[in-house]
Amino acid sequence: MTFKKGFVIGIGIGLLLIVVGALFLNKVKSKSEQIAQLDLQSLEYRNLDNQVVDINDIANGKKILVNFWATWCKPCVAEFPLLDEASQMLKDEYVFIVVSDQSSKTINSFAEKNDYNFVYLKTTNLLANGINLLPQSFVLDNNLETRKHHPSIFDGSANAVADSLRMWVN
Repeated sequence: MTFKKGFVIGIGIGLLLIVVGALFLNKVKSKSEQIAQLDLQSLEYRNLDNQVVDINDIANGKKILVNFWATWCKPCVAEFPLLDEASQMLKDEYVFIVVSDQSSKTINSFAEKNDYNFVYLKTTNLLANGINLLPQSFVLDNNLETRKHHPSIFDGSANAVADSLRMWVN
C-alpha cells in the first residue's frame, strides 16, 4: 500500500467516524430532551414498605432533587457522597429523593449499608417511563414544577452542586 492510498483510506475512515459520532450525539440529545419532558408527578412512587407515597407530602413545601438511579449503576453510586454532602448544605431548602425501579429489598440493603440523607423510593419500570440512561436528575421548585433536567452525574464540589441547584430554581 502506498502512502497516498493509506492516507486516503485514513481520511475516509476518519470522516466516517465523525459522521457516526455526530449521529450518535444527535440521538442522545433527542433522548435527553424526551426524558426532560417526563411528568414526575404522573409516576407512582412507593416507599420501601411498598406503600404508595405522594412526593408532595415528602416535599413539605421544600424544593426537590429527584435522582433516578440503580445499585448496579457505578456512576450513580459514585455521585452519592457528593449529593449527600450537598443535601446537608441544603437541608432547609431541599429534599433529595432517589428513585429506583429495583426491588425494595435491594434498595433497602443499599440504604442500610450507606448512611446517606436521602429519601429512598421506588417506582415501576423506568424504561416504560422513558428513562433508559442513569443517572438522571430533576430539580423541582416549591410548586413541584421541573425547573432543570440534569442528564448526567454531578461532579465537582458539594458547594458547586448546591450553587447550581439554587441557580436552577431561583
